[in-house]
Amino acid sequence: MALNSQMYVALTLAPVPHRQTITDSSSTNLIIILFMMQVSKKIPFEDPSVLNIVRGLYTLSNLVIVGVYIYMQSKINAKKGYALTTHAHISAIRY
Repeated sequence: MALNSQMYVALTLAPVPHRQTITDSSSTNLIIILFMMQVSKKIPFEDPSVLNIVRGLYTLSNLVIVGVYIYMQSKINAKKGYALTTHAHISAIRY
């Protein structure tokens, strides 16, 4: 069977299987967790002022997360209905 140009394009555009590396997200999360566990051993949580600072930072980080969520949600809702999207159902594709 001869390799025509359409078959060559289809073969060159075929997805390459993903290789798992050490920079995989689960291993990155594990490294971050282990590092933060070692750092947290050094923080004197018995001191009330240090404990209140850590509580404040935790609250501030959650407020930043909620702020980013609300901002992104408003941007998404503002664009709803304006973008032209096409959807193809798998049943509509003929082989």
